Amino acid sequence: MEFIKPGKPQQNGAHERMHRSLKQEIRKGKNMRQQQRIFRSWRRIYNHKREHEFLGQQVPASLYTLSDRKYPPVIPDFSYTNIHSVRRVKFNGQIKWQGKRRYINQGLRGCSVGLLENRNGDMNVYAGSVLLGVLKNSDSRGLIRPLESEERW
Repeated sequence: MEFIKPGKPQQNGAHERMHRSLKQEIRKGKNMRQQQRIFRSWRRIYNHKREHEFLGQQVPASLYTLSDRKYPPVIPDFSYTNIHSVRRVKFNGQIKWQGKRRYINQGLRGCSVGLLENRNGDMNVYAGSVLLGVLKNSDSRGLIRPLESEERW
């Protein structure tokens, strides 16, 4: 989950640079199967053969190492104190709060989030102990990331 402002791709420059290279270098396939083959070939070259200036002229695959951490087959749900109001994130990334559907994040679908009122009367939204952002009473769009919120935690 990335905490960059919406519409601010420059905050994630390396990722955006990869997309620019992809767009410039890949040709369009006749169908999805061919397009996937073309993409796999490009990805293999990009990660295993092509040197990257940002990486000191090394290929990304030469720097990659497997994590020692094991990924559990089922992610345990987050726990919250009894002062949190707990909501389950739906398949579309939304929760229901104050009778309205509010977007949180699709990456958390099926997980619970904890809501805790802040000093402005808005709701801080947590995934376990991690602050995801704020649901403002005055704004029905959805989660406002910590970078955008006026309040400091």
